[in-house]
This record gives sequence, structure tokens and C-alpha cells, in this order.
Amino acid sequence: DCGCGKGWMLAWRFGSVNEYGEYQLILSLVISVAERAKNAEQYGPYYPEGIGPGIGILDYNEWTSDHGFAKDGDWVHVVATYDGSHTRIYANGTLQQEKPSCTFPEEGCGNIVYPAAYHTCPTHCTCPPGCEGKNCPCGSNKLAGGTFAACYQGTDAPPGKKTPLTIGVLADLDRPAASPVHIGMIKRVRVGKKAASPAYVAAQFQNFKDTFNIPAGETSNIPVNKSSYWAHSNGQGSPQAPMCQPNAPLRSPSLTYVNVAESLATDTFTVNGLFHRTAEFRARFSHRILLPLPAAGAANVSVHRKFTKVYVETACTVNANPTRLKTGFITRLWSDKLTCNVPTHWAYGFKAAVLDILQKPLGLTEWEYIWSRLCASSFCGFVGLLTDRSEFDRTWAIK
Repeated sequence: DCGCGKGWMLAWRFGSVNEYGEYQLILSLVISVAERAKNAEQYGPYYPEGIGPGIGILDYNEWTSDHGFAKDGDWVHVVATYDGSHTRIYANGTLQQEKPSCTFPEEGCGNIVYPAAYHTCPTHCTCPPGCEGKNCPCGSNKLAGGTFAACYQGTDAPPGKKTPLTIGVLADLDRPAASPVHIGMIKRVRVGKKAASPAYVAAQFQNFKDTFNIPAGETSNIPVNKSSYWAHSNGQGSPQAPMCQPNAPLRSPSLTYVNVAESLATDTFTVNGLFHRTAEFRARFSHRILLPLPAAGAANVSVHRKFTKVYVETACTVNANPTRLKTGFITRLWSDKLTCNVPTHWAYGFKAAVLDILQKPLGLTEWEYIWSRLCASSFCGFVGLLTDRSEFDRTWAIK
């Protein structure tokens, strides 16, 4: 809040824990809007001398849930909106908190103040000395021959100082190694041009539940086993025939394209990671399809189209001779690779399918997803900061 605060950020964290070990979930939307950038006094006593109004100040909307609202392993559907006067935070399809974004929201709070935007005098601020008639950026007298610039704006920012749009990390441009990063899984991020209505948010949450086949009345808890993991990459296939794609995959999975019409029952692919040798494994190739609207005149017809997940599963076998796991205990119980069959049927057209790896632990009857990790090393394996790839210590580390 030194007067340089711009843009917006949606974030979450855990709050306090009760005597039962249940945490609060805290969701926050931080945003800078034009109406709050009009008067320098709003910045408080700490803004840089000479900054002038019009640069940006941050407004916080923070909602704290009851204890136990979400726990480790739960999916939470989160939506945050700004409609020109208020910010709203939704969790699991329900409006949880609404907050005005300026002193007189009924008169409007203006547009979002973005880092790339120029805010110039005299439209947005009083002109710094010497800037009269020159449309100087607020808080800067460079156009008048001066050297003062309290905040970077637009192309004023030197290389490496332009604010990026990020997902899962809050970029600290001065100290990149100190940038906070998200730990967990993120799915289906959307940024819209308009503030979503409560009905739209509720419908999207229902689509979310339909996609994951969550029964009506249940929460968004979807079991994910995190003792095992599989490493995935963003490779685009092999440049060699028959793939003939520009970039080779980063080893896991060993292919990124399947022509089902030509697949043989003996065709396989491999996935690297950590797999318990007593469990059963499957590869699931899934795609989301839009269901047709009910017939005209049907009861309880919803105006919202619903999605469902369609998928094909194939069997996987665990590598009986791990190549990079030395420790005796690990060698007996764990493996570093799965070999899975390639699908030989797919009735949904030319689609980009999502690959999931499922396991059924020994003695259990239910299948569960296992943890998915970005392939951040050349071999997609565990890499400790103080060990080489031949050692295994259950630590995934990226230096």
C-alpha cells in the first residue's frame, strides 16, 4: 500500500486449528480499483514522497470459513468477482462474503488498475511540477525532464521488472527465489470479462461435481493418494516416425499421441514415478462432454447445460526391477515405473484426453487417484538437493 499497488490476486491459506485438528480455510481477493486511487491521503503515511494520487492502492476482501470446511485432500471450487462496485467470494457454489470496493460503491468504484496501464495527469492525478499539459504518468516527472518515478508504469518498467500474470506463484521480481508458490493441485482456471452471477457460479460448481462424478449431496472431497506419485511432462511427442511431432516428451509418459485406429493390444507406454509394488494400477484417459438438453416439456428443466466425464481405462503393470531405487526397503516394496497398455478403442472423436493414474491398494476394493507431479528433472524422478538420482529419500526437491 505504498501507492504502487495494482492488479488483483486471488489466494488461499489455512487459518487456526481447533482441538479436533480441523483448520479454517481463508480465501482472499486483493484488488486495486480506480476510485481508491484518486486521493494520495488514502495511501496513508508510508507512500513515497511526491508519488501523487492515481497510481494504485490495494483493497482486501478476506473470508474465513468455519473449522473443518475443507481438509487436506479436498477439492474446493473458488470464484472471486468484481462488478465495478463490490467484490464477492464464492466457495463450493455459495456466496460467502461481499464487500464494497470503495467509500461510495453506489456511485461506482471504477475499473481495475492494472500494472500495464498508464495513469496520467491531469485526468487521474494532479500534475507533478513541470508536467502541466504534458500528460506525465502520475507520480513521475520524467516527461518534464526530471528523474523521479515512484512506480513503474506500462513500458516505463525496465526488462525483468514488468509484472507477469502468474498461476500458482506470487512473483517477487526483486527476489525470485523468495516467490511464494502454491502447494497442491489446481484445475480449470478461468479469467472472465464480466462478473459472474450467483446463478452462473452455482451452475459451474454443479458442472464441477458432475465432471468428477460426485454424488448429489456429497462434498467436493475426491480421494487422492499422496504416498505414491506419477511424473508428467509437457512434451509434444517424438520428432521421429511414426510420431513426427516437434518435441520429444520428457520421458513420462513415454508418448503423447495415440492413433487408436492403429493401436495393437500389445502396444504400451511407460510412466515414471513412485509406485507401491503390492497395489494394482490403471491408466484412465478421460474427456469432458456436454450433455444434451432435456426434451421440451420435461419436468425440472434447467437452463444450464451439464457436463459429464467419459473415459477409457487400460491395465498397468509395475516394473519388477527398479533401476534407480537403491535402499533395500524401497527396492522390496516400491518401483519407479509403470508399463500401461495403449487404448485400442475411443468413441469420442479426435480429442485431447486427460491421463490419470489410479491405484487400488492391497486389501482394498476402491480405486483412487494418485498424486501427479510436474516432470521437473530430466529423468522425472526424485531428486534430492544433496543426493543424485540413484538415491531415494521420499523428497521431491527442485533447486
